[in-house]
Amino acid sequence: MSMFKCIESLEENPAEVFLQVTSILLRLVDNVLHYPSDPKYRKLRLENKLISTVIMPSIGAMECLFEIGFQEGEDALLLPPESTSIEKLKRFREEIAKRRSKYLKDNNSTNNETSQNKSNGNSERQSTPQPGAAATSQSRPVMSHNINSNSTQTQNPFLEKLRQHSAMVLQYEEEDTKRKALAVLPLIEINERVERRMRQHQQHARKSGQPINEDSLQETLFFTELMCWFKNDFFEWVNSPKCSQCDCDTSFVETSTTLLESIRVEVYKCGKCSAKLTFPRYNEAKKLLETRKGRCGEWANAFTAVVRALNWDARLVSDESDHAWTEVYFKSEGRWVHCDPCECALDKPLLYEKGWKKQLSYVIGFSCEDVQDVTWRYSANHSALLTRRRLCTEQQLVRTIEELNHLRQTNLSSARRKALAKRTLIELVQLMLPASDTEGDTQGRQSGSLAWRLARAETSLAQSGSEISLGQEENKAYVWTPTAEEVREKRMVINYCTGTDLYSRGPVEERVRGWRTRTFAAENIFRKEEKDWKTAYLCRTENSTEGRISWQVDLTTSELRVGDVEVQCPATTYENGTVLWLLCSGDKCVRVSDGHMKTSELRGSSNLTLTATLKGGKGDVAWQHAQLFRQPLNATDTSFSLSLSFISP
Repeated sequence: MSMFKCIESLEENPAEVFLQVTSILLRLVDNVLHYPSDPKYRKLRLENKLISTVIMPSIGAMECLFEIGFQEGEDALLLPPESTSIEKLKRFREEIAKRRSKYLKDNNSTNNETSQNKSNGNSERQSTPQPGAAATSQSRPVMSHNINSNSTQTQNPFLEKLRQHSAMVLQYEEEDTKRKALAVLPLIEINERVERRMRQHQQHARKSGQPINEDSLQETLFFTELMCWFKNDFFEWVNSPKCSQCDCDTSFVETSTTLLESIRVEVYKCGKCSAKLTFPRYNEAKKLLETRKGRCGEWANAFTAVVRALNWDARLVSDESDHAWTEVYFKSEGRWVHCDPCECALDKPLLYEKGWKKQLSYVIGFSCEDVQDVTWRYSANHSALLTRRRLCTEQQLVRTIEELNHLRQTNLSSARRKALAKRTLIELVQLMLPASDTEGDTQGRQSGSLAWRLARAETSLAQSGSEISLGQEENKAYVWTPTAEEVREKRMVINYCTGTDLYSRGPVEERVRGWRTRTFAAENIFRKEEKDWKTAYLCRTENSTEGRISWQVDLTTSELRVGDVEVQCPATTYENGTVLWLLCSGDKCVRVSDGHMKTSELRGSSNLTLTATLKGGKGDVAWQHAQLFRQPLNATDTSFSLSLSFISP
């Protein structure tokens, strides 16, 4: 019998947890033994990923740390020199190492016997796995094609990644993480926008006599607004960080890993001043709620934390072909719903396969209560997808997910486990049917720079082979068409704020980031930020002699016509710079003077185009001498507005 009862308790954990915990404990003890006078090895921060997601949830692990002398501090575990017995540490290390070696030997022997029995017996007939097979042992497993026969469950990197992800999502349940998420969330404003849109749908339903599922609509509107806030107001996409010294572009140099925190750090170099800067790829949701920047992994991590703080059942979804998003359980519909904050995409599961042309293989969802193979939800071609699943056998995947689900649900009540089992069964039935196309599933990727998306072949341009200069903004011509609410109200209001670089649209207050995203055309135009003057405006690109930008509205499909039009379009000029504004419909045009106009001269038209032409200026900075919508960077009010009333023909 062991002299350390806590070490015996460690063996009550599943195999992969026991091996991971003992590996960490051996490393911690070795650090103290090798560097007994170094205080940094005697302090374990509770927010450290390995401590919070592996040690704390595991049976016997915290008891082992207390056994060897660690004590609770304010935000860390401390190992005071006076409470440390080097001899005890050595005995503890020997005991763990001995038990770990015996554990590995016993398990390897069992695995070898099992393999021999299988090879001597009749081979089982392989059957095609059903969608969601990795969620239940009732499904019949199958060996995937071209699998390395030497891979085992404890050695397979892909399966180890699943275990790490399953442990990582537990951070969303920490009270401190939930408090931080709720503190940054403008919940009152979001709910007010949801209520306004809900009333509009209710009014339309009463007028049309068509019933609506209000519970489902409420959930849909809420998450639409939540993602809109997260994408436009809260989180920032980072391709490569700007130089902190001269605010110029940087280029990637290398990736390193901080050993203590297990954080991947990207190193960049400024192309102008050669300064080096780092971009840590944090996995900790609390930290991301502070930094508010990253790529899809950080976006999905932080967004899932926000959803869990609101007490919605949520999963962090990891796509092995390099993307991540969230799934939210809609109670009103009894199903898990795709929710991608990077793209502001709700319930568009074929977005990646159809729109981005991804070759999906493994898509796994992780929550505090379960792990699920949800790959099948995101594909319309299950048979082709199966041929790409080669990272492990289906049997290994089933076994790993079953172990993780057992670990996550051990401490749940029997009633909760029954409810989860019922919900899983319903989900498996849903997953068996290949997904069908819906509106918006075929668009290319929107998040990230054009160069980054082209490199990943995830834009419509990359997929079609179209040529485009990487120096230009990539956007198709956008035409404003009235929404159902605008048709009912017979009014459209388009606003733009240069300071925030946001479009807003009344009365539904749809908000979209990026001046170029809602223009019909733009030539030699960009958004300039002057850091020293803290201002922003649209102007010509450097060294260009003329720039042009236009917005277009088309009412053809609504069977309505243009009534009165009001335009607010301020311009600032210097030297001999000029800005010419024209509002046209067909061959008829009206000139906008002094940055404001209200007219009925185009009354009865079915379409409008508003165009600004920028020219003139003197010297090397002539391109800056004609500016549109100049505003302070911290401004939130409207700098450009196009308002139309509609009439019946």
